[in-house]
Amino acid sequence: MSEICIRLSPGSTTKLPPLVLPESESYPSTDLREDLIAGLDAAGCGHDINDRLTFGQQSSILTRPAGVCAVFFPPGRGDHMSLREHHCLGVIHKHTAHKHTA
Repeated sequence: MSEICIRLSPGSTTKLPPLVLPESESYPSTDLREDLIAGLDAAGCGHDINDRLTFGQQSSILTRPAGVCAVFFPPGRGDHMSLREHHCLGVIHKHTAHKHTA
């Protein structure tokens, strides 16, 4: 099994690894939960609440059929955000299983 995982910090910028997006530029890493869900809905991408990672102050969704997991957190004290009541994307990851051949 392998995993691609991107950790984000609200108020900062990030650059996707070349394996994920070759020749990527830097992007703002502040994505609000409601904006990402609206984008998924607009694109017709199904998603469900991920019960395994929704607890306390964090929430999570799992996209269908790709199985990409997005985890959202309220901004921390050190994050440069004015929207403290919103949940921001903190981690996005995808697990892949390798098929073993004999």
